Amino acid sequence: MNAMRAMCKTGPLLLGLVLTTGCELLWRVPPANGRVVDIRSQQPIASAVVTRVCAEAPAKTATDAEGQFRFRGKRALQFFYFGDTLTTPASYRVEAIGYQSFQTNGVRYWANHSRMFPHSLGEIHLKPK
Repeated sequence: MNAMRAMCKTGPLLLGLVLTTGCELLWRVPPANGRVVDIRSQQPIASAVVTRVCAEAPAKTATDAEGQFRFRGKRALQFFYFGDTLTTPASYRVEAIGYQSFQTNGVRYWANHSRMFPHSLGEIHLKPK
């Protein structure tokens, strides 16, 4: 109980300190989204495996019935923001049965405090084998 009371008393103080010192919550690894389609038919590819290759937040997901995928991002608190010092580049690999795999080069987003999907990969076209 004492710890809870102390937190209630210091919480507003910490919030004020963050607001007045130039702290900012920045994307360490931005969220990502995209859609995987067949290059010939333009039809979505369901169950394609999409892997985010990144030291900070590696992850793997599968596309839905519409070929869409989404990754959550990772944020970090940075004091005295001076440019893009925290954003980690990431690559994305897409694999699906019957298709050639696809991989992006490192994707980096400079305005890392955006609330949008910074790594919007758009449509990724896979070629049948």
